[in-house]
Amino acid sequence: MSKKRNASIFLLFIVAIVWGFGYMITDIALQASHAPSLINLIRFCLASILFGLIFFKKIKLTKTGLTWGTLCGVLLFLGFALQTEGLRHTTISNNAFFTSSNILFVPFIVWVFFKQKPSWVTLVGVAVAICGLLILNFGASLTTLDDAIESQYFWGNFLSLLSAFAFGCHMVMTSFCLRNKGIDNVQITFVELASTAVCFLIFFLFTDCSEQVLTQIDWSQFGWTVLFLAVLNTAFAYTGQIYAQQFVEPNKVSLILCTESMLGAIIPVLFGLEEFGWQMAVGGALVVLAIILVEYVSQVIAKKNEKQEDVFNEYDQTIE
Repeated sequence: MSKKRNASIFLLFIVAIVWGFGYMITDIALQASHAPSLINLIRFCLASILFGLIFFKKIKLTKTGLTWGTLCGVLLFLGFALQTEGLRHTTISNNAFFTSSNILFVPFIVWVFFKQKPSWVTLVGVAVAICGLLILNFGASLTTLDDAIESQYFWGNFLSLLSAFAFGCHMVMTSFCLRNKGIDNVQITFVELASTAVCFLIFFLFTDCSEQVLTQIDWSQFGWTVLFLAVLNTAFAYTGQIYAQQFVEPNKVSLILCTESMLGAIIPVLFGLEEFGWQMAVGGALVVLAIILVEYVSQVIAKKNEKQEDVFNEYDQTIE
């Protein structure tokens, strides 16, 4: 179990790196099309087809899997619809920060649904991570944070925050299905990708489906960005996340994946698009510290108190 768990944690960091690129890629796609629902429709259609072709021998659909997988898909649809629309009305930094704030919601969603009160280490880790994300995304003076609450950005920030709640619910619901409903990770991944695609098809028909929108698409930019989002940010990333959630608690999954915001700030520096600043070093260090607190310090404290052999069992006991 420990080897699989460690491998899953490493996989989650890989997913975070891929999603770190996603904010910039999604913004390019939006500029090329101005049709958020079309971006997500193509993204999830391609992802579900690709996943189905790769794993068609392992996909065994059941009534339970279809029901709960569709519910997960609806939550995923809400998360991406709100996030992408929010990006149209706010900055990439604001969108990344508010979306990553799902780490605030997950411990309390788990508390409400599974009656598992978050430990003080988890709460401290969340607080430290939020401080780190603030510094990373809003800079030394936090002047853009002032912009974030101005009227021109309020709607986009609000939608981004709602998307964080939807993503948090999706994360907890997926863990619940894997651990409590006995649904295998291949089935639930395929069903939720396909149901999300169906939701975006319906949404597209009522929003962006017009000749004007379709004729104004810059396919030279739109094509490769949507392909990147479909193959890496969706098919690969959600396959990896859902596999990892079999072995890692949702609280820790959300905390590890919040590094996507940190990586979203670092990646432009690596490509020479932005300069490295002290806020990046301090903010990144705080996010790493938060992960260490929740992933390792909590285990040390738990073992010291002899309440349980491994913190991983804490979540299992709440859903048995």
